[in-house]
Amino acid sequence: MFRRKLITVLLGSLLGITGVVLALYEEEYTYQSFLVMIGDVFSIISFIFPILILYGGGVTLLSDYLTSRFLERRRFWMAFLIHTGFGALFGIVIQDGSHVSILGLEVDSMILAAIIASFFFWMIDELLRTKEVNKRTLFIIGVSLLIITLPFTTLMIMDEVKSEQMTKRFTVTKHFHTYPPPQPVYTIGGNKIAITEEIPNDSESYIDPWQNKVMLGDITVFLNDEVLATLEDYPIRAEWEGLARYHGQLSFLLMKDHQMEEERLVVLLKDTRETPKRKNDNNIEGKADLEDLQYTYYELDEAGNVKKDSFYFTERSHYEIFLLHRSSLAPYGTLRYYSENFHSPGIPAFSIIGGLLVVFNWRIRKKV
Repeated sequence: MFRRKLITVLLGSLLGITGVVLALYEEEYTYQSFLVMIGDVFSIISFIFPILILYGGGVTLLSDYLTSRFLERRRFWMAFLIHTGFGALFGIVIQDGSHVSILGLEVDSMILAAIIASFFFWMIDELLRTKEVNKRTLFIIGVSLLIITLPFTTLMIMDEVKSEQMTKRFTVTKHFHTYPPPQPVYTIGGNKIAITEEIPNDSESYIDPWQNKVMLGDITVFLNDEVLATLEDYPIRAEWEGLARYHGQLSFLLMKDHQMEEERLVVLLKDTRETPKRKNDNNIEGKADLEDLQYTYYELDEAGNVKKDSFYFTERSHYEIFLLHRSSLAPYGTLRYYSENFHSPGIPAFSIIGGLLVVFNWRIRKKV
C-alpha cells in the first residue's frame, strides 16, 4: 500500500495541479503560454507540496480506512465522495477571494482548484488499485517524469551556468538607481553625461501602484551639452531625489568588464512610455505589452568612445538581459537567460525523483 500511496501523491499532485492551471488559465494558448503554464504547475507544487503530502495523502489514507468495509462498487463511489468532499472543505476553509463562474454561480477559485486536485488523487489511487504497483510500474513512472522534466531541468542548469559566467565577466561597481540616490551627472573618459527634467506647470500628480507621487514631464539626456535623447511626457517620481526620480525610466550602471579589462558607463533608457495606475478593481492599467517594450543604451568607456544600441524586450541578447536585470527597467523581478517562463525548483525536484525511481527500480537481467 505504501508504494500505491507514494505514486498517488506524486502523480496526483502533478496531474491535479496541471488540471487546476488549465481550468483557471484565461490567456490565449501559445507556445509561450505553454511554458508559463509549466512553470506555474511546478511553482505551485513546490509551494504547497507539504500540504499535498499531509492533507492529500492523509485524506486518501482515511478514504481507504472508511471504505474498507464496503463492497467494490459502493467503495468506489464512497472514495470519490470522501476525496472530493475533503477537497471542497479545504477550499471553503482557505479561500483566496477570486471567483470563477460555473453554471451561473460564482464559486471561489480555491474551492474549484481543491476539488480538481482531489479528483486526480482519487482517480490515480483507483487506477493503481487495478494494477499491482511493482518495480516495473515505478520504473515507468520514473522514466516518464524524466522525459517530462529533464529538458526543462537542463535549461535551468544552463541558466545558472550562464548567470555565473556573466557575473564573473561583468562587475557592476555602482548602481545609480539605488538609495541614497546620486545626482544625475557623471563623467568618464572625458565625456560628461547629465540628466535634466522639465515638468509643465499644469501637470497634475497621481499616485502610482507603488505609492509614489508621480508627475509627467520631459526627461533629457545630455552628452557634453548636446542632447542625446529625450523621453517626452514620462513619469517622474516627484518626492524622490537625484536619479531615483527616474526610477523605471532610465538607469546608469558603472561596470567593470574583466574580459576586455575596461570600465564603462552604461546609460539605459526605456523608449516605450508607460504610465501605470491602479484601477478600482486593484488591477494595473497603463502597462505596455512585453512585445512592445523597447530600450536604448549608450556605452561610454574610459577611452572616450560612445556606443549606441537598441533592442526589444522579447529580442534581447544575454548582455542586454544582464543590463536589464541590474537596472530598474525590467518589467518584472528576475530575468533568465534560458528558463524565464518556467523557472521553478519543482522541475529539478521531479527530475531527481524520477531519476531515483529509475535507479532503484532498474532490473538487470542476468545472463543464463
